[in-house]
Amino acid sequence: VLVEIATRFQKSLANAGLPNDFTVRPIVTSLVRTFDGTNRTLTNAAPDSAHTYGLGIDLSDRRFQIIHKPTQTYITLDDPLLRDNRDSERIHLIISRILGEVLMDLYVESNNDEYEYKVVFTYEPNAVHHHISVLEELKK
Repeated sequence: VLVEIATRFQKSLANAGLPNDFTVRPIVTSLVRTFDGTNRTLTNAAPDSAHTYGLGIDLSDRRFQIIHKPTQTYITLDDPLLRDNRDSERIHLIISRILGEVLMDLYVESNNDEYEYKVVFTYEPNAVHHHISVLEELKK
């Protein structure tokens, strides 16, 4: 699912006019959690979360890496140096909107019986991330 999201995200960014020299990576903020309590900072995490079964992904809605491919240099959009930069905020809003559209399209398509798997996602504004869960894998 993560590869599918990344592929669609890059295609949507290219269609929106992102120059070929650049790529944008969303930041994965949570992928797998353990049963042994090593995730002490996650006080609001449910013990039976989709993450504990490898079926949940959290993607930041605030943090993106913009990478200049030829030099392999990057900047993270939540960098303190950019916080008061209006252009940075506009770029962030566009990238965030594109990611939301990609997730919505994937959700709609995955509810087609012929699709490979079913996913749901929620945007958690207090947590500033999108939570994606794979509900089931369909047999072809």
